[in-house]
Amino acid sequence: MKLGNIDITIYILSDSMELEESLNSVPRIEGTEFRIRTVSSCDDIQYEKESIVILISTSLEDIERCREIEDKCYRYYPVYIENITEEREIPDFIAALWPKEESREARNFRIKKLIKLIKTEVYEWVYNTYLYTTIDNIPELVWVKDKKGAHILVNKTFARTVHKEREDIEGRGHYYIWDISPEEYESGEFVCLESEDEVMTAKKTLVFEEPVKTKDGMMHFITYKSPIFDKHNDVIGTVGVAHNVTDFSNLGIQLSLLIANIPFPLLICTNDWETMQVNSYFQAAFHMDGVDLALFDYRKWKSEKLTAVSEPKTNEKKHSVSQEFTTVVDGKERIYVVIEQEIRDYFFNSAGYFVLLHDVTMERNYEKKILQAANTDPLTGLYNRRFFYNYVQELQGRALTLLYMDLDHFKEINDSFGHNRGDDVLRRTAKAMCEIFPQGTAFRLGGDEFALIIDGIPDEEELQAQCDKMVYSVKDMFRETDSRISVSIGKVSSNGKDMDIDSLIHEGDAKMYSIKQEHHKETEGQERGGRENAT
Repeated sequence: MKLGNIDITIYILSDSMELEESLNSVPRIEGTEFRIRTVSSCDDIQYEKESIVILISTSLEDIERCREIEDKCYRYYPVYIENITEEREIPDFIAALWPKEESREARNFRIKKLIKLIKTEVYEWVYNTYLYTTIDNIPELVWVKDKKGAHILVNKTFARTVHKEREDIEGRGHYYIWDISPEEYESGEFVCLESEDEVMTAKKTLVFEEPVKTKDGMMHFITYKSPIFDKHNDVIGTVGVAHNVTDFSNLGIQLSLLIANIPFPLLICTNDWETMQVNSYFQAAFHMDGVDLALFDYRKWKSEKLTAVSEPKTNEKKHSVSQEFTTVVDGKERIYVVIEQEIRDYFFNSAGYFVLLHDVTMERNYEKKILQAANTDPLTGLYNRRFFYNYVQELQGRALTLLYMDLDHFKEINDSFGHNRGDDVLRRTAKAMCEIFPQGTAFRLGGDEFALIIDGIPDEEELQAQCDKMVYSVKDMFRETDSRISVSIGKVSSNGKDMDIDSLIHEGDAKMYSIKQEHHKETEGQERGGRENAT
């Protein structure tokens, strides 16, 4: 770290300029800026609370008079010039004692050494301030130890944790600080002795999970310990940072109980998808009695037991993937939404996964029933008009064939035999459609109106044969009661390009109506012939 220049003002209390002229020849010292002024009294000294002042004088009395500066500026260094030839007490506040007579080179050497000392002291204060401000404002415990295990410094969190003042801790060992007996310390149990030795031996940072015995009971720490080296690369101590997870450890037990009792199949995996925990609902749902959970391979189980029925949905914001699967349990199909949620730590690093399986079998069955009710004709079981239009829109642009059907003289059935008979005719017609046209999708559009869609364009002769069979089947139902009953079928195909859906339906309806007219003419002709023969 590089600090800014240190600004120093040197005042020489004298009537002579000789010393100033000498000191002005001193070259600039890196990291400092200094100015030299010769003044005649203390009143001529100018300073502020941030000032660093060196005062040089041959008069101890003048230095004493100027001493008030010490309390009003950042740093004050009085230099007394005098030849001490007899026993004489020098006040402790004097920063340096120089002889009166010496060469210019010696004098300049002394001022350089003093400026470097001031620089060192200021830097030391700044570095210590940075250090203690940093370590005292983080929630972790921080300490520095020498090789023997004595604490050189600790932060406020450390002091609060052991219920002691920082001054009482520094220089003391583990058993005093943590309030355990020397015998317990010597046994090495719950006192971190081995981890300190490991760090100094490995000469690198190591991470430990350490239970520590204190007068408040057991505490649980995740500790990061690093060796400290001297300039010869020899280890002289260690620095440690400990994250107190005592509450998290207790919370972990509670979380385990919570996970075990969440009423959904749930498991926890590591970052490499190794199984850490499987709750009781997962074990019960998939009959895992007797399975060694430590060897349970979730991803293998998933690939072997589950069949995907939807595309995976990724939530980038939540770092999760959800997908719907089916599986067979006790001979019955079950449907699950599987959510694989990434677990991220405080620093957003991936720490593992939890997998939640939500049984949606009942919901999907209800949805199927609701859709079936919305899209199906309740009388015949065929798809209804609503679904017909949705279905043909989905086939837009594809080759298909439409058969538009309408029963001939259906009204006479209802009028002559009642609606129950009419309903039976509709049901039997629907059944015949499904049997004769297995390659198609059948619809009841309403009343006695039906439609059938075939994906693609089938062979014309084969399709006509099916249509003839359908007409014969309907006539056969009423051969003994009313030979007029038949079905009119309008047949139309499209390659998906020459005709849109609406045009296809319109043409199919028109062809069906044209055939119906022919059927009616045939029926009328048969009826006239019958009357004439009777006459």
